[in-house]
Amino acid sequence: MADTQPLIRSMPFRFDGKSSEYFKIWIVNIFLSIVTLGIYSAWAKVRTLRYFYGNTWLDDNSFSYLADPVKILKGRIIAVTALIIYYFSWEIYPQGAFWLLALGVLLFPAIMVMALSFQMNNSAYRSIRFSFKKDFRKIYLLFLTPILIVLGLTWLGYSLLETADFIAELEKQEDAGFKKEDLLPSLFFMFLMPLLPYLDYLRTRYIVDQTQYGKSDASFFPGCWKFYRIYLIAFFSYMAIIFIMSFVIGVVVAMSNVDANDPEALANGIGGITIVFTIVIYGLGFFIMGYMRAAHTNMVFNNISFGHDTFNSKLKTMPVSWLYISNTLAIIFSLGLLIPWAQIRMARYVAENTEFESRTLDGVQATPETSQGAFGEEFGDAFDLDLGL
Repeated sequence: MADTQPLIRSMPFRFDGKSSEYFKIWIVNIFLSIVTLGIYSAWAKVRTLRYFYGNTWLDDNSFSYLADPVKILKGRIIAVTALIIYYFSWEIYPQGAFWLLALGVLLFPAIMVMALSFQMNNSAYRSIRFSFKKDFRKIYLLFLTPILIVLGLTWLGYSLLETADFIAELEKQEDAGFKKEDLLPSLFFMFLMPLLPYLDYLRTRYIVDQTQYGKSDASFFPGCWKFYRIYLIAFFSYMAIIFIMSFVIGVVVAMSNVDANDPEALANGIGGITIVFTIVIYGLGFFIMGYMRAAHTNMVFNNISFGHDTFNSKLKTMPVSWLYISNTLAIIFSLGLLIPWAQIRMARYVAENTEFESRTLDGVQATPETSQGAFGEEFGDAFDLDLGL
């Protein structure tokens, strides 16, 4: 019997963008955005994404970004207006700060759905659009329980702080300008941190499972433990670095000949050690970031499939870490002028280390186009949310 198994084609991605080309786009975007008081930023976003999409190739075909800047501008105006109202409501009515925080958190899943639907519907490959199946019920079934747990713990912690004597004393100090409501974001993030890997897992699973390329559905199949493993390795690695550095500094201080009775010499010694400590911690932090980026990207993309088609992501910690370090130094010493160069380098590395293993790509059929507003995407941008994969 003849073998009827489809032939697997391993197709590497390729990024052909050039720093000199993108610099011209980038500098014009910045200039016109400043001159127009931010109005041109919608066109700047479209020009940037069209450049990066158009220079990303798979099987000798590039991607396309098709969004209308006018729609993005309308969504951005609504988003900024809502953000301003939210901010001043927090300032004017601090007693309702918790409920404002809760409202923002509860709206987040809906904002994410609208943003992704707009982004996917305006992304295309081989003239076939990606799409995103909006399912508000499904995302709230996934996210509502962890959201309510975090909000409940935040409310409990906030209630306990209200009865604390030291909080009342701080509020009485006029120079401090302190309100107990200022602690709400810190409390929220403190209780959110243990659930971050789980929320990242839910978010990724939802995004992938709701994504379509033409009539081909995407799927995502790992459990949440793989996310916790990456986060825990990064966290404990960073804690170990801090512990080792603190121990080394303690030994150095103990063995130094600095006169403890000389305040100036002691201050200079401690200041020098603090500078070295900070530089080393931040420097090693780039390697933790490199590990997170490489491990997270590989884990996510290597567990995505479009039917029988899969990805093969091969990012490595050391090259990604070096890109982070060298890009950061280049941006600092060039006063920001090498930002385009840094972005091009990262995009090229990611593309060169990603492949698409296809059995059915040539047979994908398009779906009817749908119209999607930009409100969700720009509302997400206003709150500085990372809504992509």
